[in-house]
Amino acid sequence: MGRGVTDKSPDPKPIPISPSDKKAAVFLYLLHSYEFDPEGVYLTMTQSTMSLYTSPDMEDDQLIVGIDYARNPGNQFPGAHLHVAGQRDDLDAVYLGDARKTRKLRDLHFPVGGKRFRPSLEDLVEFMITEEMVEPRPGWEQEVKKHRARWEAIQLKAAVRRNQKDAATALREAGWDVTPPGYDL
Repeated sequence: MGRGVTDKSPDPKPIPISPSDKKAAVFLYLLHSYEFDPEGVYLTMTQSTMSLYTSPDMEDDQLIVGIDYARNPGNQFPGAHLHVAGQRDDLDAVYLGDARKTRKLRDLHFPVGGKRFRPSLEDLVEFMITEEMVEPRPGWEQEVKKHRARWEAIQLKAAVRRNQKDAATALREAGWDVTPPGYDL
């Protein structure tokens, strides 16, 4: 899903984010891909990009921040990671790889929470508001809180499905009576 995505045009367009009636100063790029989980029951995100740019052209030097996720990354970088724009000329001195001659700050992949506990769109919205890049609408805090709680509940349920024994142990430690499936009394 994404803004401007159709079956003939799968590349989303950036969403202009403007303060009140002014010209947009920030552009939000969203791209999410989904498929069913291995059991064919739940829709699972396979890839995600959430980025903020200072222009709809989305050139490298216009990036503010980018949050990427790949369920099964095809490289050594963490599946959930953050890119931050900025200038650091001293990065080349600490880069030990030989695949690139230079490295910019935005090239770094900062790990952020892994498959389950990665940043959400709500986190990015809160970032834009608290860093005063956009003027919020009244009630934004409650909306972000509500949608973040929904996101966290979905991730918790998924984590429990994949870690049932650990979840049962935690519930028992909290005083719950937990019996495994197929257990007859």
